[in-house]
Amino acid sequence: NPAAAEEVLESALAAGHDRAIIRVRLAEAQAKQGRTEAARAGFDAAIAAEPGFALAYSLRGMLLQTLGEFAAAEADFRQAIALDPRNGEHYRTMLATYKVTPDDPLLAEMEALFDDPTLGDESRMHLGFALSRAMEQIKAHDRVFTYLRPANDLMR
Repeated sequence: NPAAAEEVLESALAAGHDRAIIRVRLAEAQAKQGRTEAARAGFDAAIAAEPGFALAYSLRGMLLQTLGEFAAAEADFRQAIALDPRNGEHYRTMLATYKVTPDDPLLAEMEALFDDPTLGDESRMHLGFALSRAMEQIKAHDRVFTYLRPANDLMR
């Protein structure tokens, strides 16, 4: 329940627990309730407090996507990826609105990461979904299931 979460998180802030993760979760709860300006301010405050916190950029990017601010969203996802390059979820959420091209360096980066045997299963799952979408975008239909099948298997 986003309203209940908001209440708890507001209380935590009021009690002096002013940490970026609390501001991010509060902003997330506000966004889920359609309070986009409050959410944006919360994400901005979290990033100001902890500029190296990748999740804050990724979640603000998702908010910006819903507002149709795709260039700003892309910049936030790129920052999240720069800070946390092995987290496949950043790529998956970015590709919800970002269109890759066959020569896009991001595509090569994603493929190399997917092929890295040390990548964790959750990141590989998200990356597989991102790559299957990318293959559709570049019309490499023969390669969609190369990534979609393992992503679905990992989700199960």
